[in-house]
Amino acid sequence: MTPRMNLVPKAFQRKLLVRKRIRQWFPPCAVALAMSLAAVGEIGYRLRALSVEAAGLNEQLQPMNEMSRKSDEVAARLKSLVGHESVLHEIVGVQRPISLLAVISQSAGQSNSRLQIRKLTVQQTSAEASAASKRTTVSMTSTEITIHGVALDDADVAAFVQSLKSSQAFATVELKSTTSTVVADVAVRQYDVCCRR
Repeated sequence: MTPRMNLVPKAFQRKLLVRKRIRQWFPPCAVALAMSLAAVGEIGYRLRALSVEAAGLNEQLQPMNEMSRKSDEVAARLKSLVGHESVLHEIVGVQRPISLLAVISQSAGQSNSRLQIRKLTVQQTSAEASAASKRTTVSMTSTEITIHGVALDDADVAAFVQSLKSSQAFATVELKSTTSTVVADVAVRQYDVCCRR
C-alpha cells in the first residue's frame, strides 16, 4: 500500500475536527442546558410560590403576634398588681389586729367596769389558696384572738360576748368556758372567749 499524501493544510484540518466535535457534542450539551434551564425555572417558580405563601402566612400571623404582645403586657400589669395587692394585704394585716383590739376594748367598756381582761392573745395565720381556673395563688390571712379575764357574774360575761358579736368585727365569737374563782376575797367568774376573723 502506498502512503497517501494529505494536501489539506493543518489549520484547515483542525477547523474540520473542531466542527466535527461541535456537531457531535452540541445536541447532548443543548439537551443538558435545556434541562438545566427547565429545572432552574421550576425551582424559581416554586420559590416564588413559597414566597407568596410565606407572605400570606405572615399576614395571618401578624394578629397573633399582636395578641401575644398584648398578652405579655397584660401579664406584666397583672404581676405588678399582684405585687401591689400583696403589699396592701401586709398593711391591712398589720392594721387589722389593732382595730380589732379597739373593738374588744369598747365591748369591755360597756360592762361598767365589772369585767376585766387579764390576758389577750392575737394569732395570725396565713394560708395560700390557688384559684381553680387561674395560675395565681391568693394569700388569705385569718386572725384569732383569745381573751382570758374575770367578771363579777355570768351576765357581764354574756353582755361582753353579745357586744363582741354585735360589733360584726369578727366572723365568730365563741365563749369557751366560764369557771368560778376567787380574786382578792371576791367570788368572780373567770372566762375564756375566742374570736375569729
